[in-house]
Amino acid sequence: MDDTGSDAYQTITAGTAGSTNEYPANWDPSALFGWRDRFWSWGDYDSGTNHNGNRIHYSGVGTPSTWQANDYIDVGADPNLPIIGVWQVFDSLLIAMSDAKWYKYTFTDSPDFGEIRYVGTKVIPD
Repeated sequence: MDDTGSDAYQTITAGTAGSTNEYPANWDPSALFGWRDRFWSWGDYDSGTNHNGNRIHYSGVGTPSTWQANDYIDVGADPNLPIIGVWQVFDSLLIAMSDAKWYKYTFTDSPDFGEIRYVGTKVIPD
């Protein structure tokens, strides 16, 4: 990311979607990581009406400080079933859900046209 201050760090905060250096509105992720020339974030556990625990947002390609409101994937149909872990494994994301189900996400050119596959069930040890 670009250095926007004297301390060499750039802040990305929740705010209005599409604005530079801001997550989509009401998004409060628990994790942020880089993968395939984008930033990805997951883990919105807001207990209000904007709860999207099954959602993974991604930034623009090559512009990790640009986030759009519709740049996300939902894993499963239940927004109240949160993601508890995401790992980069080669060209895929391995995603663990709170119900012990695991999914693999891959895409070729655009995350909008990616594929989510159910991998199996395995409880993560404490």
